[in-house]
Amino acid sequence: KMESEERAGLLSRLKAASNGGEALALDLRPAEEYQRVRLTRSVNIPLEELPERFFELPSRETRFFVVVSAGAEKKIPTKSGSHNWCVTDYFEASEAFWQAARLLQDGQGGVSEGGRQTANGSQCRPHHLWRPCDILDDVLEAAGTRVGSALDVGCGSGRDTVYLASRGWH
Repeated sequence: KMESEERAGLLSRLKAASNGGEALALDLRPAEEYQRVRLTRSVNIPLEELPERFFELPSRETRFFVVVSAGAEKKIPTKSGSHNWCVTDYFEASEAFWQAARLLQDGQGGVSEGGRQTANGSQCRPHHLWRPCDILDDVLEAAGTRVGSALDVGCGSGRDTVYLASRGWH
């Protein structure tokens, strides 16, 4: 009974955190653990790589939740200690958590195990915790499915370039 109550509580928290499948998860577990089992709408940045990959984290307004290894501290370390991301919840990657995650309904997320493929066998598109700038988002919407070449002359972290490249642009 205790186990089913724990799973039900985790499922309820997971549904709230995932915002109906809209929110992504930042998975801070080692890459090997992530490859074995992960949430379908998640991004893996192993905790030890985080200092070099802070630019991949979203703006303060973007809501996401975090998955950590069992027993790990439930927080995102920062360079200065002052950045406050909009983290909706933290989850330990326990067996009860994965059982709860497997109960998510279609469209709310789910669990992938093994290689980076969807249930129908197609390759997964990488997820990002951020969106491109609004202007680029508008241009991409106008372009539809066409891809081409682009030159990023901004002074940012290169997110827009990474976003374009992940969609086939050169």
